[in-house]
Formats: sequence, structure tokens, C-alpha cells
Amino acid sequence: MRDSELDKSLKLSSWLNGKTQDEISNLFFNMDLTMKYLHEHGYCIKSFNPNKITLLNNSEKFIKYDSLLKMTDDNFKNQSLKNEDILNFAFLQIAIYSNCLDYLKLNFVRENFDKFTTFIPSDYVNYFRGIIQRGANVYYSDFIMQLKQRNYDNLVSQFDNENDSNSNTNSFGNLMGSQNPKALVRSNGKNIIDSNTRINDNIYNKINRRHDAAFVGTLIFPIIISVVGIILFLLLFFSKMS
Repeated sequence: MRDSELDKSLKLSSWLNGKTQDEISNLFFNMDLTMKYLHEHGYCIKSFNPNKITLLNNSEKFIKYDSLLKMTDDNFKNQSLKNEDILNFAFLQIAIYSNCLDYLKLNFVRENFDKFTTFIPSDYVNYFRGIIQRGANVYYSDFIMQLKQRNYDNLVSQFDNENDSNSNTNSFGNLMGSQNPKALVRSNGKNIIDSNTRINDNIYNKINRRHDAAFVGTLIFPIIISVVGIILFLLLFFSKMS
């Protein structure tokens, strides 16, 4: 990340001031993609405090979690840490939606979830209920991608089911170009994720180096053991021959 981009950084608590619903929705999507990226690289998020989350370049695409925790070698414990991140992030989103960042508590939201549904976009209520009250562990970005795909499929179906199908299909085809609409959605989703990955590779380059080194280590160590074993076997074999 260039110094000029770091100079434009803002804490999440400051960035939120005056932002539109669309900007906040884009923020949440990118925050979740970044969280998922960190999980895939062996880290979870130690704190979701808005003062410990930085938006670089004053953009909702450049998310830097300032407080990270390295995962262990225990897969069961790691999954628990990932689930905890998903839960804490869902709680943070509800706190932002309801403008209660400074004093809201997770247990209160869990026990009084219905009171917060008026602040949450209607399409997302069931998702947050599942995370907060039922212990679901679905990434927010995965949910959004599935929701967009379903809505788009419904739109395509509406055009397909019109009485004058030929006319409407042609109109729809002209709007979308020659690409298959469903393929276009999948392509756009892949482009978004690929772009986010490139951004995070830059922001979290130190983590990448450690992750790559650890991966190389897991490959090299068994090879070294095998080579040493072969050498010892050959030494023992030739010592008996002599």
C-alpha cells in the first residue's frame, strides 16, 4: 500500500459519518470478503471495535483490520474462531444499522432481535436472525452473492414467462448484450472477489509472506525427513555389506 493511500486512511467510526445506505452496504460486503480472506490465510479478527478498523484510501474497498489473531493448528478451535468472527461482524452491522455503536450489547440484541428488524434491510433480516439467534455460520458475502443470483434468476424467469416471450427475450437480450444473463452474474461475482483478493494481497502482504513460508515449510519438512531416512538406510546397508 502506497504512503499516499495510507495518508487518506480513516477509522471506521469516522468514515461512517454522512454515508449513504449503498455505501454502507458496499462496506459490509467488502469487510466480509476481507474477513474471509484473513480466515483463509490463518488469521481471525481480534477486535471489531470501529476504532480498530481502518479504511485505506478513504474507500470501502480497502479494509484493514488493525487487530488480528493468528489461528492455531487445531482445526476445531479455528472453526470456532471463524464462527465467532461471523457472529461479531453481524452484531457490528446491526449496531451500525441501528445507530447504536456506542452502547449496544450482543446479548441484548440476541434477546430482543425483533426490535431491531425495522433498522435492517428487509431482505437481510432472516440472515441476521440466523447468525444472531440460531448460531448459523454463513459468510455475509456468500449470502449476498446468493441473494443477487436468486433475484437475478427471478428477473430472468419473469421475462421468460411473459406471453410475448420472443419480443421480451429480444429486448432483454439487447439490454444485456450477447452474454447469458446468469453467466454474467457469475462473472461479475468472480471479478469482484478477484479484485478484493488483489487488494488484500497488497494490504496484508506480511501475512502472505508468512503464510507462503509456512506452506513451503510443510512441503519441505517431509522431503527432508525422507532424504535423511534414505541416507541413514544406505549408510546402514553399506556398513553391513562391508
